[in-house]
Amino acid sequence: MYGILGLIMLVGASSGLGFYFSGMLKERVNKLREAVLFLRTVERELQYSLDLTDKIIEKIDAEGRFRGLKAVSECTVLCRKGEIFPKAWEKSVAAAKREMKLTDAEARVFSQLSTALGKYDAQSQVKAIEEIALRMEGFVGEAEKKYEEKGTLYRTLGTLLGAGMAILLI
Repeated sequence: MYGILGLIMLVGASSGLGFYFSGMLKERVNKLREAVLFLRTVERELQYSLDLTDKIIEKIDAEGRFRGLKAVSECTVLCRKGEIFPKAWEKSVAAAKREMKLTDAEARVFSQLSTALGKYDAQSQVKAIEEIALRMEGFVGEAEKKYEEKGTLYRTLGTLLGAGMAILLI
């Protein structure tokens, strides 16, 4: 009886690991999508608002739509403390990189928002943000492809590995 329960737990644990790693890939895709949506929101705000950069970010943060992007709330806090937007944004992205599941390349591109905002006329800023968003969308596509390829693999291998160990132990 205990042997069967142990085997079931073994299969369940290995399956759970497979689903965990697959879920991590899916979460990364979702974080990247959220980053692109944030950039598109900033782009739209710039087109229709005359607010300063830090006020735009603060307004978007106050709406609460991007709670998964720690860099947004972190940037708001730093700007309120008197940090200028470009430095605040770079620090925020660097600090939130791991939590947002960004690679070094993705973090570099996402932090380019600091150089795109506040230095040029609104039309140039919108164009720069659009370019950043397009590059981030490319990262989303890569992450989705990786999830499609490896997510199923992780789930299947976890389950099969557990079943294989259970068979060997019988």
